[in-house]
Amino acid sequence: MAYQLRSFKYRLYPNPKQESLLWQDTSNGKKLGKPYTRKFQYTQRDVFLQNSRLYLPQVGGVKINLHREIPGNIGVVTIRRETTGRWYTIFYVTVVSQPQSSKKTKGATPCQREEWQRRVARLEVRLKQANKGLVRKKRGSRNWLKQKEKIARIEEKMRCLKHDYWHQETTSLVQRGITPNREQWEQMPTLAREMWTYKTSK
Repeated sequence: MAYQLRSFKYRLYPNPKQESLLWQDTSNGKKLGKPYTRKFQYTQRDVFLQNSRLYLPQVGGVKINLHREIPGNIGVVTIRRETTGRWYTIFYVTVVSQPQSSKKTKGATPCQREEWQRRVARLEVRLKQANKGLVRKKRGSRNWLKQKEKIARIEEKMRCLKHDYWHQETTSLVQRGITPNREQWEQMPTLAREMWTYKTSK
């Protein structure tokens, strides 16, 4: 029986007091500076889940959006704050390897491609406006930091949108046995190339 290590990501909703504790170095109790991100790890014996809360040492029960069940045995738990200002936890779990599904994945239809392009274009306009607003704010101020988080959230939406689109497209190409020609390959973004290369190597 073969096993593999998988990661499962969930969003955390710490209250103000818990967030203040998460910003501290729990090893010596000192308050950290103001980095935009924060990342640290726990082992399985340090944390536990109960009633939609993740209990952390010296922090207590943090509300978690447990949108799917965690299969297998939890090894390491990572807590991180991203540049968007949102907190997440990542569970690294050992699971039994499953055979690949033979179900075919359809690529995006022309209408879906047009909708995707419109959504990306709207986000690009919002991102341009947000960057202009950042220039008008004093660097390091509270409003500047809020604007930085706003920009990071827009960029995250764009990344997720592009990732979902190219995941469908590359999976459809691989399952249909289609290899992009040189011109198509050069037009594909780096993300799509990496996805296609990874899926064809499996």
